[in-house]
Amino acid sequence: MNIEATFLHFLCSQLVRLRPKDRVHPPETVLLEEITPSSVVLSGARNYRTGERLIMAADGIEAEVTVVNCDARESGFTLKGTFGLGCRWSPEEWTPAHLFELKGAPKEKAAGAS
Repeated sequence: MNIEATFLHFLCSQLVRLRPKDRVHPPETVLLEEITPSSVVLSGARNYRTGERLIMAADGIEAEVTVVNCDARESGFTLKGTFGLGCRWSPEEWTPAHLFELKGAPKEKAAGAS
């Protein structure tokens, strides 16, 4: 039996709100640039600490995101984060604006598959 899994990876352009989970802090409007079932790439004006837990929200979604890294660029910062435990994104549940799927190569095939 041929068992293949494709990695869902999407480019998008959606404004979302981002705020620290454990502090009272006004939300920042950021640009959601990429999304997968387990991660996001966001662009914004603030620098967040690696490991910081945030809440990403927009109409139709509210999810915890943990910062993997946050890199400075010419204008602002690019944040890469993973969704919190038990949270996975799917396009059937919430579709960001201007969603474009990057077709991924199969991750692996079962032994002996053709």
